[in-house]
Amino acid sequence: MAVFSGTGLDDLCLSLEELAVLSAEVETEMLQAAGAVLQEGQRQTLEGLGLVESRALKNSISVKVVQRDGRRRVLVYPAGERPDGQTNNDVGFVLEFGAPDRGIMPRQWMRTANEAHGDQAVEAAAAVYRRWLDSLGL
Repeated sequence: MAVFSGTGLDDLCLSLEELAVLSAEVETEMLQAAGAVLQEGQRQTLEGLGLVESRALKNSISVKVVQRDGRRRVLVYPAGERPDGQTNNDVGFVLEFGAPDRGIMPRQWMRTANEAHGDQAVEAAAAVYRRWLDSLGL
């Protein structure tokens, strides 16, 4: 007859229960890590496309974790107002989608940056998650 014995099962059960509930703190840290990668990617893309005359748009790109509809999300976008009364978000929108009546062609700087750096952003979030798993002994 076979006999099964083990040690540490209580700790494993506790760790698995902790794993079932991702804390808001860890979730926020994951989103911030991903957002930081996208922020840098957007800044690099603006620079690479030569869209940094005053650097105001590039320097305004912000990372913000928000909660909507019961879920946390990360926003990476140009924030703040410019001295001329326009918002950096408006300037970024015009550069992204263009303004044909003003002779401004779409440059899709944000889409390009997000697509180019998306995998790195996921990896940054995954690294935070792995550290959290390690802290649980898993």
